Amino acid sequence: MKMSNDELKVFLCDYLKDVGEVKAKAMFGTYNISIDGVNIGIMCANMGDARWYIKKTPPGNDYVAKSSLFLETCIKGKNFIVTNYSDKESICALATITRDTLKK
Repeated sequence: MKMSNDELKVFLCDYLKDVGEVKAKAMFGTYNISIDGVNIGIMCANMGDARWYIKKTPPGNDYVAKSSLFLETCIKGKNFIVTNYSDKESICALATITRDTLKK
């Protein structure tokens, strides 16, 4: 999916709105994405590629392993990289799990 940072920010905020209150805060050319006040990752449109780096958590790892999602991970393995937004239900479920885990 090709889009600018601003387009991706608007897209993600709308995409995740059923999960909770979504905010995107500008930071060094990227945006922190938070849901209900919990920072769950960053997004950037690097060279037009819409990437959302969502923090990995043990419950999130379990969910991804059992779901149909195929997500890349960062070099250090601390984030899932979302580049395919076609499975909204599963991605929103992962966002919910991540928010709830990090909120504790």
